Amino acid sequence: PIEHRLEDFFSYGQIKFINDSKATNVDSTKFAIEAYPESILICGGKDKHLDLTDLGKLVVENRMKEVYLIGENRNIILEKLRLFSYPENKIFDVENIDCCMQVLKSKLTAQEEGVVLFSPATSSYDQFENFEDRGRKFKEVVRKYFGG
Repeated sequence: PIEHRLEDFFSYGQIKFINDSKATNVDSTKFAIEAYPESILICGGKDKHLDLTDLGKLVVENRMKEVYLIGENRNIILEKLRLFSYPENKIFDVENIDCCMQVLKSKLTAQEEGVVLFSPATSSYDQFENFEDRGRKFKEVVRKYFGG
């Protein structure tokens, strides 16, 4: 895969980190979620005033383990997850990727198996210059907290 598109760039024991920063819409994130069902999803970003209902449905249908919400539209995504009765205890409002990695580092062990999927489903302009900048920063922060 190309950089920032379903890029399997780092492993922490049996946990794979996938950088899909190029996913700037729900259709792109749909492809990622279907490729990695039952993973931990990190999503959110600039509020483009789009209907994100399908994102909530995808999360539930693909049994995502947890969802970490970042960015300007995180409350909108939270509403869509609630609409499909996604469990509240599996939703984390972390605002940005640094906070997200702090929380994940405190929870994940290298002995666990799984995937952490960064597939925002929206644009990056609330916190980043573009999707490439967002993807690079995601990889930097993962390495900062998980080594490498």
